[in-house]
Parts: sequence; C-alpha cells; structure tokens
Amino acid sequence: MIQIKNTIVLLLALLLFSLPLHAQDQRTLDTKVADLLVQIPAENEKELNELMELMLQLAEPGLQLILDQVIAPGTGDDINARMAIESLSRFVSQPGREQVRSSWESLILKEIDLENDPYVKSFLMSQLYYLGSEKSIEVLSKYLLDPHLHDPAIRVLRDAIPGKAADIFAEHLENSEGEITIALINGIKETGSSEHAPAVASLAGSDSPELQRTVLA
Repeated sequence: MIQIKNTIVLLLALLLFSLPLHAQDQRTLDTKVADLLVQIPAENEKELNELMELMLQLAEPGLQLILDQVIAPGTGDDINARMAIESLSRFVSQPGREQVRSSWESLILKEIDLENDPYVKSFLMSQLYYLGSEKSIEVLSKYLLDPHLHDPAIRVLRDAIPGKAADIFAEHLENSEGEITIALINGIKETGSSEHAPAVASLAGSDSPELQRTVLA
C-alpha cells in the first residue's frame, strides 16, 4: 500500500514538474518567432541568409506559428510574416536546398487546404512559384474551377509545372464555363503545348464572342 502511494506521489510530482516546462518551451518558441519577425526585412543579403537559417531552425512548429500570422487584408498587420514567408520560399528555392524546399512546400500545401480566406489562399499559392513540384498538382487542381482562385492556381501550375499543366487544364475544360474556360484555354496556350489544340478549337462555335476570340487568337 505504501509503495502504491509513493508511486502516485511520484507520478503527480512528475506531471506538475512537466507542465511549467512545456509552457516555458512554448513561450520560448513564441519569443524566437517574434524576435525573428521584428528583424524583417533584413538590411542586406548576408543578414537575410542568416535570418532564413534561423527561420529554418524553428522547424515545423515555429514555421506554423509564422504561417498562422498571415491574415485577410484589412484585418491587421501581417506584413512581416508575409515578408518572412516570401523570403524563405525564395531562399529554399536555391540549388542545394531540395530537402528543406520539399518540406516547406508540404507545409504550404497543407496550409492552403486549411485556410478559408481566398486572399490568404492566393498569397500561399504564390509561394509555389518558387517551390512547386508535382506534389502541388493535387492541391492546386482543386481550385481550377474556383471563381476566386482559378487564376493563381492556373498561373502557378503553368509556371512551376509546365510539363503537365496543359494536360491538367484540358481535363478541366469540359466542366468549366465563362471566364474560367477562357483562363484555362489561355493557360494551355501559354504552356506552348499543341497537343490539346483540337479540344480548344472545338470551342470556337461558342455563343460567347470573348471565348471565340480566345480560341481563335
């Protein structure tokens, strides 16, 4: 009986001891993020590179804290967070940083799916100009028929994954309409691919003068 009581007391003591440590760790991470963001923008390239290395050392929990600070326009000041995110995307896009680039891309893609505000989604999508790989196709394809987000999704796929973009756009033509159809046709043409020329040409008989001009251009 005494042994059981001693065990319970020990477990309670360990629990109480771990709680302040966890809180301290969290405060430390919050402080590191705040300290980094206040130094953005950097004064020169050397300082920027050092800040980006520090940012990567925050690992996923710290990077997530920075992503969480991006908010809808007109609802607060998130300029430092946006600049830090953009700077990191450019930084990891450089040769030799493939591993961290892939990890950052995965985190951005996850955040795009979780975010509700279309303006924040659009900003996050723009990071894929620097990061985009075939891993981005599944997430970006979801937005090709979205009235608010088809344009950034098309532009990123066209520029970051040109080899597969035309096929992806052509697959969505049948279910598109209006300005989205026009944007997809322009996207196909801008990839330089002629493989889907017959599918595009078939839309020349549309009742929309603007669509006809886009097809025939």
